[in-house]
Amino acid sequence: MNKNDRICFTVVDAVELMPAAFATKYKSAIVFGKIIVVEDIEEKRKGLTDMVKKYSPDFYEAGVQYIDNAFEKAKVLKIEVCKMTGKARL
Repeated sequence: MNKNDRICFTVVDAVELMPAAFATKYKSAIVFGKIIVVEDIEEKRKGLTDMVKKYSPDFYEAGVQYIDNAFEKAKVLKIEVCKMTGKARL
């Protein structure tokens, strides 16, 4: 990242095999941009707590405690989006 902050990030969702057609149904998105280390403490904490809310909502309090214990060691990265494309076979 120190030498090259450019990034490409791909997400594929709703994959369904179509064996008879030797293909798949899918939705995908590709994001091009710049990767940035979040230095602002409030933005960093919000990013971490948002992840707990999304992936472990039933364990929010334990997640916040984990964040508090690991906060100084944790790195939060964000993508500054320059271009986004998508495609699908439905």
